[in-house]
Amino acid sequence: MRTMLSLLLFLLASAAFTQEQSINLPLFDAEGKDLFVVYNPRDAGIVVSKESGSGAVTVLAEPGAPGSQTFGKIMAREGFFDPALQEANARGLTPVDFLLRIRYAGQDFPRLTAYTSFAEGKLYPPFLRLQDGEHEYSFGGKRNLSLLKGFQFRPAAGLRFTITGARLTLKPSDQAKKIPVELGDVWKTQELLPDQDSPLVDFHRRPGMAVDAGPEKVFSASLRWEKDRLLLQAQAHFPEPPRAQITVPDREVWQDDSMEIFFSPQMDNDRFLQFAINAKGCVMDYRREYCEVACAIRNKTEFNLEHTPDISYQAPTLQWKLAFPWAALPFAPAKDRMMSFQLVQNCHRQGLSSVCWSPSTRNIFPWTFGLLYFNQQPFGAGALQYKQIFLEEPSDTLYVELEYNPELSGSPVELLLVAPDKSTRREKLSLAPELRVPGVKNLNGFYTLTLVLQKGDNIKPFAVNFTHRRPILLPYAQKQLFPTPKECTWNEGSFPAAKYNRLQLPENASERTRLTAKIFAGKLLGYTGRRYEETGSGNGISLAIDPAGLKPEGYRLSVKPDAVQITGADEPGLFYGCISFIQLLKMDMRSSADAPAPCCEVLDWPDLPIRLAPFWHPNNIPQHAGTPLKEAATVDFLLTFLDAFVVGNKMNSVRLRGLETLLPLDDIHPNLNWSPEKRYYSEEDLRRLGQFCRDHFIKLTIGFSAGGHDAWIRPLSPDLRERGWRGTGNVAHPDYEKYYFAVADKFIRATQCEYFSPISDEWWANSVAGEVPTDEDHAAKFLNFHLHLYEFLRQRGVKMAICEDMLNPLHNGARFNNHLNTDKLPKDITILVWANIGNAVKYFSDKGFPVWGSVTGWKEFPNRDGVTGFGANLYQFGREYAFRVNHSFVYHSHWFQGANYAWNFHREGANWSISDALSSGLLTVQESWAAQPPNPAASHRIETIPLAGLNCAMPEVRGGSRSIMNVPTEIPAAELNCVRILPESATLVPASGKYASLIFLHTAFPGENYRRNLPPRPSWRQWHIAFPIAVYTAVYADWSEVQIPIRLSHQIYFYNHQPQAGSTVFGRYMDITYNQEFQPQILYQYEWVNPHPEKEIKLIKLANPHQFDFDTRVFAISGRLPASF
Repeated sequence: MRTMLSLLLFLLASAAFTQEQSINLPLFDAEGKDLFVVYNPRDAGIVVSKESGSGAVTVLAEPGAPGSQTFGKIMAREGFFDPALQEANARGLTPVDFLLRIRYAGQDFPRLTAYTSFAEGKLYPPFLRLQDGEHEYSFGGKRNLSLLKGFQFRPAAGLRFTITGARLTLKPSDQAKKIPVELGDVWKTQELLPDQDSPLVDFHRRPGMAVDAGPEKVFSASLRWEKDRLLLQAQAHFPEPPRAQITVPDREVWQDDSMEIFFSPQMDNDRFLQFAINAKGCVMDYRREYCEVACAIRNKTEFNLEHTPDISYQAPTLQWKLAFPWAALPFAPAKDRMMSFQLVQNCHRQGLSSVCWSPSTRNIFPWTFGLLYFNQQPFGAGALQYKQIFLEEPSDTLYVELEYNPELSGSPVELLLVAPDKSTRREKLSLAPELRVPGVKNLNGFYTLTLVLQKGDNIKPFAVNFTHRRPILLPYAQKQLFPTPKECTWNEGSFPAAKYNRLQLPENASERTRLTAKIFAGKLLGYTGRRYEETGSGNGISLAIDPAGLKPEGYRLSVKPDAVQITGADEPGLFYGCISFIQLLKMDMRSSADAPAPCCEVLDWPDLPIRLAPFWHPNNIPQHAGTPLKEAATVDFLLTFLDAFVVGNKMNSVRLRGLETLLPLDDIHPNLNWSPEKRYYSEEDLRRLGQFCRDHFIKLTIGFSAGGHDAWIRPLSPDLRERGWRGTGNVAHPDYEKYYFAVADKFIRATQCEYFSPISDEWWANSVAGEVPTDEDHAAKFLNFHLHLYEFLRQRGVKMAICEDMLNPLHNGARFNNHLNTDKLPKDITILVWANIGNAVKYFSDKGFPVWGSVTGWKEFPNRDGVTGFGANLYQFGREYAFRVNHSFVYHSHWFQGANYAWNFHREGANWSISDALSSGLLTVQESWAAQPPNPAASHRIETIPLAGLNCAMPEVRGGSRSIMNVPTEIPAAELNCVRILPESATLVPASGKYASLIFLHTAFPGENYRRNLPPRPSWRQWHIAFPIAVYTAVYADWSEVQIPIRLSHQIYFYNHQPQAGSTVFGRYMDITYNQEFQPQILYQYEWVNPHPEKEIKLIKLANPHQFDFDTRVFAISGRLPASF
C-alpha cells in the first residue's frame, strides 16, 4: 500500500494540471520588521505581546487588569494576503487553504481563539487546539479564500507560542479562464495558377536588420507554376557589375550580391530549404531537417538542390532565371496546395542592403516567410481578418474571433496550428465568427495559425503569428526530493540541523564511509554553518551501512525532530542518502538560523546502474585558432558545476569530451599543440578531476573523437584527413594511431578514468567536391582502428564505449557496409545510443553489448529492456548555444530530466514529458535548489542596500518594499527606479557593511543591434562559460576587489522573453509579473557568495566592459549578514 501511495503521488506530481501549489506568506517585511500588530485595550484583562527573531514571531499572553472582560489580540498587518492572492490570480490558481505553522511546548492541548476575516467584513472562528511541537494548522474551512483579508489571535492568559511560517495552498481554478494572446504579423500570400506568371509585389528593403515598409523598385520577380518545375524570373538593379567573390560551393555565398530562396513545404516554422546563388552561379544550399544522429533539427549541407540556372548581366540589370523541379523540393502543387516561401536579393553597395518579399528581420526565420498557394482557377473575392485569439484554461481550447464577408459564413475552412514545439494540428471546420478548437497544446511561446478558406476546389490561406504566455508555476513550498524517491512520507516538524554538530559512525566504519562522512560534513557546514564532527554516540545524524531490505545503491533516510538516521545498502547508497538530506536543507530558501530539515521517511534506490551525465566541454577548434580566448572554464569551475548538478542529482557517470583541445600537447608533437595560448588545463587539473569523480562515486569516461569530427588531431599532417571526406580522419595512416594513442595515454594516466571513448560517430558524412575517395576497404579501416584501440585500453584496465550510429544498419552503418563490423567487435564494448533508430537498444543488447542511452535532445526509450545506463547530453555548461534559441537552457533541463529518468527507469505509467515537467514548475524549482551555493557564513538576516546612480525609469515595475523569495527587497519607488548599466561607464553603489552574500535583482534587454554587432559565429568559443553582459565588483574597505561576472542564461536573462525552462542556470529565483496584455515582465534574482565575509564591503560597482550590445538593469541589491558578525 505504501509503495502504491508513493507511485500515485509521483504520477500526480508529474503533470501540471494535477498539482497542488503553495505560496509562502512572509512573516517579515523588506526591512526585517514582522507583519503583525498587537492591540491591547485600556485595562485589558489579558495583555498580549510579541517577540521577533530567527525568522519567527513569538506571542505571549499575560494576565492584565483583574476582573476586566476585555482582552488583547495580535493580528496580521493590513494587506498581509494581497500579494499572494494577486499572484494566485495571475497564475490561474484558486486558494483552497490557509495554513499557519505554530510551535508550542506543552502537553495540555490549550485552546487558541483565532479568527479569519474576509472582504465582506465577516469574522470566522476556526477551532484550534495547540499540539506539542511544531505543526501546521488549517484556517481555511469552506470559505472563499480569494476574499481573505486578515487573521488574528486572542490568546488566553499564560499562553506562549511561536508562529514559524504561513502559506496558502492553491489548485488550478475550476473556472475557465480565457487568456488573450498577443497577435503578431499577418503573413503575406501569393496565388499561383498553372502556366501563368505570378508577379511578386511589394518587396521590402532591409537596411541593417530593420524592416522598411515601403515598396522597392530596385528588384522585381515573378513565379510560374509549370507542370514539372517552378520557374523564378527576376531583375535586379546593379549600376556596377554584381559582386561574386565566392567560388567554392556551400560557402558564404550570401555575402555576395546574391539571391536567396527559401522553401518550406512542411510549414512547421522549423524545417526549410535554403538556396543561395551568386551572379557566377556558385551555390550554397542546405536542407534544414531532422538529423537522426543529432536527434534534432539541423542544417544538412551535404544536400544539393537540383536546379537550372540562366544568369546574365548587362548594365545596369542583373537577370535571374532559375528553374527548380518539383520533385527536388519535394512538393506536388496540385496535391499539397501550400508552401512557405521567401525570396531575398542581397545588395552590398553602400547605402543599400537586402530586399525581401516578405518583411523579415532575418532570412532564416521561417515564421517570417510568406505563403504560396496553388489553384486551378482564381479564388476570387473573399477575405477574413483576425480580431482576437484566446487560449482557455483548463480546457486548453483555442478561441479564434474573426471578421469576414457575410457570404462566406459556413464555408469549409481548414485550420493549421503550429505550436512552439513545432508540432502541427489540423482541423476541418465551418467558418463562423468564433471558431473553437479544444485540446490544443498550451505552451509558452510562438504560434502560427493558418485558416484556409475553401471555395470549390480552390483555396485561400490567411496566416497570423501570435505569442502565448502562460504563467510559470514555481511550487517552492512543495516538498520534493530529486530524483523522485520510490517511497517518501512527509511528517510534521523538522530537524534543526544547525543545533547539532555530531556525525555518528559505527566503530568499524570503513575508510570509504569515513570519506563519505567527511564530504557530508563539508556540505553540512555549507548549508548549516555548523562543523559536524565524527563521534560514536550522542544525538545528531547517524550514518550506517546495512543491506537488509535495501537494493543496490539504495538508502533509507529517517528524519525526526531530534535525530536523523541515514542507512545505505552499500557505500554508494549511504552517499546518496546524504545527498538527499542536503536537498532537504536547500528547500528552506531562507538560511534559517536552525537550518530546518523537514521530517520524513524515505526508502529509495536507482533503477539503472549507470546514470549518465554526457557533457561536451567548451573547446577550441583549428578553424578558429586565431580567435582569442577571453574567458576560461577552469577546473575549479568544472568541479563546482559537477558537484551541483551531477553529484546533486545522484548521477554516477560523466562522459566528458573536448578537453583534448585544452591540454598542452607539445610534449607529444608540436603540431598537436595548435593555439597553445588557449590550452589552460594541466595534468594536475586532470588528476583533480579524476580524484573528484572517484570520491563522489562517479565513473569517468574521457572521450575525444576519432575518425569523425577529429579536427583536433588533423593539424598534425594534411595526410591525416581521409581523401574525399571533409570531416573524417585517415585512421589507417601510421601516425594517426601513434599520436592518438599517445594523447589517450596521457589522459588515462592523469585521470585514471574507468572508460574511454573515441566517440566514433558520423564517419564519411561530408564529401569534398572534386576529390575522389581512395579504393581502400573503408569498413576494414574502421574495424582495425577500434580493435587496436580496444587492446590498447584493455592493457591499461580501461573499458571502451562508442556511439552506435556507424554500427547500426538503419543509422549510418550502411556507409560502406560498416554495420557488418558489429559482430567482429568484443561484446564488452559499451554502445552509446543517441537516437534509438530502428530500436537500436534491442539491436545491440540482443547481440550481447552493454547499452547506454546518451540522447541529444530529450527522447524516451519505448522499449527499455537491455538498457543499463541513460543520460541526456549537455553542451557548454547549460547555456544557450546561440542567442535566443527557441528553448533556452533546454540542455540544462535535459540533464535533470535524464537523471530522474535513469533513477526511475522502470517506473510504469510515469509522465516523462519534459514540457510537462517544466510547465508544472517542478523541474524549474529543482534547478533553482540545485544551484544554491554553500555559504557557511550565511545567516537568515538580510538588509537592503539602497541603490545609487538611478538613471532609468521602468514604471511598470512596482516600487517599494517587499519580500521576493524570502529576501527583503527595496525597489526604488521614484520615477527613476533602476540602474541602467551603460557601456564604458560604471555606477558606484555605497554598501558599508559586512555581508555573507549579495543578492541582486536584475534583468537584461538585447540592444537594438546586438545580433548584427556580434563577432562571427566562433565568438561563443571565446567565452567558455557563457556570454558575459556585465561585471559587478565588490570593493572592500581595504580597496581590494572581487569581480562578479554576470553571464547571459547563467545569472540573468531577458526581461520580456519567457523561457520555457524557467529560471537561469545559477539563478535563485525568477520574479514574474504580467501586464494588462498578459506579457511577462521578469526580474532575475541571483545570490553571490562573498569569499570574504569578514571584510567590510565599501562599494558595489556595476559596469559592462564587454563588446556585446546588451542593456542590463539593476533594480535592487540586498545583503545577507554573516552569522558570526
